[in-house]
Amino acid sequence: MTLPETLARALFVSVDADADGTAESVTVHAERPGLEDIDSRYSVWEVLVPDDFADDDTVTASLVASSLIGGDTYADEDRAGWEQGRQAVSVFHAEGGRERIMLRRIEARLINAGYYDARTQETHCQGWGVRFHVAGHWCAITLFEDGWTLIGDHPEDQWACFGTVAVPEATPEAIVAAALAEAVRIFG
Repeated sequence: MTLPETLARALFVSVDADADGTAESVTVHAERPGLEDIDSRYSVWEVLVPDDFADDDTVTASLVASSLIGGDTYADEDRAGWEQGRQAVSVFHAEGGRERIMLRRIEARLINAGYYDARTQETHCQGWGVRFHVAGHWCAITLFEDGWTLIGDHPEDQWACFGTVAVPEATPEAIVAAALAEAVRIFG
Protein backbone atom coordinates (compact mmCIF):
# COMPACT_ATOMS: atom_id res chain seq x y z
CA MET A 1 0.00 0.00 0.00
CA THR A 2 1.43 3.40 -0.96
CA LEU A 3 0.51 6.33 1.24
CA PRO A 4 0.15 9.81 -0.24
CA GLU A 5 2.99 12.17 0.65
CA THR A 6 0.76 14.12 3.01
CA LEU A 7 0.45 11.10 5.29
CA ALA A 8 3.21 10.40 7.74
CA ARG A 9 2.15 7.00 8.97
CA ALA A 10 -0.53 4.48 9.65
CA LEU A 11 -1.42 3.56 13.20
CA PHE A 12 -3.36 0.45 14.13
CA VAL A 13 -5.92 0.32 16.89
CA SER A 14 -6.98 -3.07 18.21
CA VAL A 15 -10.16 -3.41 20.21
CA ASP A 16 -10.68 -6.53 22.33
CA ALA A 17 -14.30 -7.02 23.32
CA ASP A 18 -16.26 -9.10 25.80
CA ALA A 19 -18.84 -11.55 24.48
CA ASP A 20 -21.55 -8.90 24.74
CA GLY A 21 -19.55 -6.56 22.51
CA THR A 22 -18.37 -4.25 25.30
CA ALA A 23 -14.79 -3.07 24.69
CA GLU A 24 -12.43 -4.75 27.13
CA SER A 25 -9.27 -3.02 25.96
CA VAL A 26 -8.10 -0.65 23.25
CA THR A 27 -4.46 -0.68 22.17
CA VAL A 28 -2.64 1.57 19.70
CA HIS A 29 0.12 -0.10 17.66
CA ALA A 30 2.80 1.43 15.44
CA GLU A 31 2.61 -1.68 13.22
CA ARG A 32 -0.05 -4.25 12.43
CA PRO A 33 -0.53 -6.46 15.47
CA GLY A 34 -0.22 -10.21 15.03
CA LEU A 35 -3.75 -11.60 14.99
CA GLU A 36 -2.63 -14.86 16.55
CA ASP A 37 -1.74 -12.89 19.69
CA ILE A 38 -5.32 -11.68 20.14
CA ASP A 39 -7.47 -14.47 21.56
CA SER A 40 -10.82 -12.80 22.14
CA ARG A 41 -13.37 -11.03 19.98
CA TYR A 42 -11.33 -8.38 18.28
CA SER A 43 -11.27 -5.82 15.56
CA VAL A 44 -8.27 -3.96 14.17
CA TRP A 45 -8.65 -0.53 12.65
CA GLU A 46 -6.12 1.31 10.47
CA VAL A 47 -5.86 5.05 11.08
CA LEU A 48 -3.98 7.19 8.57
CA VAL A 49 -2.43 10.12 10.43
CA PRO A 50 -1.41 13.19 8.35
CA ASP A 51 1.98 14.86 8.84
CA ASP A 52 0.32 18.09 9.84
CA PHE A 53 -2.11 16.52 12.33
CA ALA A 54 -3.24 19.01 14.98
CA ASP A 55 -5.03 18.44 18.28
CA ASP A 56 -8.36 19.61 16.89
CA ASP A 57 -8.13 17.54 13.67
CA THR A 58 -10.06 14.35 13.09
CA VAL A 59 -9.00 11.20 11.30
CA THR A 60 -10.95 8.27 9.97
CA ALA A 61 -10.34 4.61 10.60
CA SER A 62 -10.88 1.61 8.35
CA LEU A 63 -11.69 -1.86 9.63
CA VAL A 64 -8.86 -4.14 8.46
CA ALA A 65 -9.35 -7.25 10.62
CA SER A 66 -12.16 -8.76 12.64
CA SER A 67 -12.57 -12.09 14.38
CA LEU A 68 -16.22 -12.12 13.34
CA ILE A 69 -15.60 -11.42 9.65
CA GLY A 70 -12.20 -12.52 8.46
CA GLY A 71 -11.04 -14.97 11.09
CA ASP A 72 -7.30 -14.72 11.54
CA THR A 73 -6.36 -12.80 8.39
CA TYR A 74 -6.26 -9.16 7.44
CA ALA A 75 -8.68 -7.94 4.77
CA ASP A 76 -5.94 -7.28 2.22
CA GLU A 77 -4.43 -10.76 2.73
CA ASP A 78 -7.62 -12.56 1.67
CA ARG A 79 -10.01 -10.15 -0.03
CA ALA A 80 -12.32 -12.90 -1.31
CA GLY A 81 -12.55 -14.54 2.12
CA TRP A 82 -13.07 -11.16 3.78
CA GLU A 83 -15.90 -10.24 1.41
CA GLN A 84 -17.48 -13.66 1.86
CA GLY A 85 -17.25 -13.18 5.64
CA ARG A 86 -18.91 -9.75 5.43
CA GLN A 87 -21.75 -11.17 3.34
CA ALA A 88 -22.23 -14.15 5.68
CA VAL A 89 -22.41 -11.87 8.73
CA SER A 90 -24.84 -9.56 6.96
CA VAL A 91 -27.13 -12.42 5.90
CA PHE A 92 -26.98 -14.02 9.34
CA HIS A 93 -27.99 -10.82 11.09
CA ALA A 94 -30.67 -9.99 8.52
CA GLU A 95 -32.17 -13.45 8.10
CA GLY A 96 -30.92 -15.48 11.09
CA GLY A 97 -34.01 -14.87 13.18
CA ARG A 98 -34.73 -17.72 15.56
CA GLU A 99 -31.42 -19.51 14.96
CA ARG A 100 -29.48 -16.35 15.78
CA ILE A 101 -31.46 -15.82 18.97
CA MET A 102 -30.88 -19.44 20.02
CA LEU A 103 -27.15 -19.23 19.27
CA ARG A 104 -26.86 -16.05 21.35
CA ARG A 105 -28.64 -17.79 24.23
CA ILE A 106 -26.29 -20.77 23.97
CA GLU A 107 -23.35 -18.35 23.90
CA ALA A 108 -24.64 -16.65 27.06
CA ARG A 109 -25.04 -20.01 28.85
CA LEU A 110 -21.48 -21.01 27.93
CA ILE A 111 -20.12 -17.70 29.20
CA ASN A 112 -22.09 -18.10 32.43
CA ALA A 113 -20.54 -21.57 32.76
CA GLY A 114 -17.05 -20.02 32.60
CA TYR A 115 -16.26 -20.47 28.90
CA TYR A 116 -15.49 -16.79 28.41
CA ASP A 117 -14.20 -17.19 24.86
CA ALA A 118 -17.57 -18.49 23.60
CA ARG A 119 -18.77 -16.57 20.58
CA THR A 120 -21.38 -16.91 17.88
CA GLN A 121 -19.63 -17.04 14.53
CA GLU A 122 -19.43 -18.88 11.24
CA THR A 123 -18.13 -22.30 12.26
CA HIS A 124 -18.38 -24.50 9.16
CA CYS A 125 -19.15 -24.23 5.43
CA GLN A 126 -21.22 -21.05 5.72
CA GLY A 127 -23.02 -22.37 8.79
CA TRP A 128 -23.22 -20.71 12.17
CA GLY A 129 -22.57 -21.99 15.65
CA VAL A 130 -21.09 -21.05 18.99
CA ARG A 131 -17.36 -21.66 19.22
CA PHE A 132 -15.50 -22.19 22.52
CA HIS A 133 -12.46 -24.05 23.91
CA VAL A 134 -12.25 -27.11 26.15
CA ALA A 135 -8.84 -28.25 27.40
CA GLY A 136 -7.09 -26.26 24.65
CA HIS A 137 -9.24 -27.67 21.83
CA TRP A 138 -11.80 -25.64 19.92
CA CYS A 139 -15.35 -26.92 19.78
CA ALA A 140 -18.57 -25.54 18.39
CA ILE A 141 -22.24 -26.19 18.91
CA THR A 142 -24.21 -25.91 15.70
CA LEU A 143 -27.64 -26.89 14.42
CA PHE A 144 -27.68 -29.60 11.75
CA GLU A 145 -30.73 -31.46 10.40
CA ASP A 146 -30.54 -34.13 13.12
CA GLY A 147 -30.21 -31.63 15.94
CA TRP A 148 -27.64 -29.65 17.91
CA THR A 149 -24.24 -31.09 17.09
CA LEU A 150 -20.78 -30.80 18.61
CA ILE A 151 -18.03 -30.23 16.05
CA GLY A 152 -14.41 -29.32 16.58
CA ASP A 153 -10.76 -30.00 16.75
CA HIS A 154 -9.67 -33.61 16.27
CA PRO A 155 -6.10 -34.75 17.03
CA GLU A 156 -5.87 -36.79 13.81
CA ASP A 157 -8.22 -35.09 11.33
CA GLN A 158 -8.02 -31.45 12.50
CA TRP A 159 -11.83 -31.23 12.24
CA ALA A 160 -14.53 -33.65 13.27
CA CYS A 161 -18.24 -33.94 13.85
CA PHE A 162 -18.66 -35.54 17.26
CA GLY A 163 -22.35 -36.23 16.85
CA THR A 164 -25.73 -34.91 17.85
CA VAL A 165 -25.94 -33.86 21.50
CA ALA A 166 -29.50 -32.50 21.62
CA VAL A 167 -32.71 -32.49 19.60
CA PRO A 168 -33.49 -29.37 17.53
CA GLU A 169 -36.16 -28.14 19.98
CA ALA A 170 -33.98 -28.52 23.11
CA THR A 171 -33.52 -25.57 25.46
CA PRO A 172 -30.24 -23.64 25.51
CA GLU A 173 -29.53 -25.06 28.98
CA ALA A 174 -29.99 -28.66 27.78
CA ILE A 175 -27.90 -28.05 24.66
CA VAL A 176 -25.01 -26.54 26.62
CA ALA A 177 -25.10 -29.24 29.31
CA ALA A 178 -25.02 -32.03 26.73
CA ALA A 179 -22.35 -30.37 24.58
CA LEU A 180 -20.08 -29.66 27.55
CA ALA A 181 -20.47 -33.21 28.86
CA GLU A 182 -19.48 -34.59 25.46
CA ALA A 183 -16.60 -32.12 24.98
CA VAL A 184 -15.18 -32.89 28.43
CA ARG A 185 -15.53 -36.62 27.75
CA ILE A 186 -13.62 -36.25 24.47
CA PHE A 187 -10.96 -33.74 25.51
CA GLY A 188 -10.76 -34.28 29.25
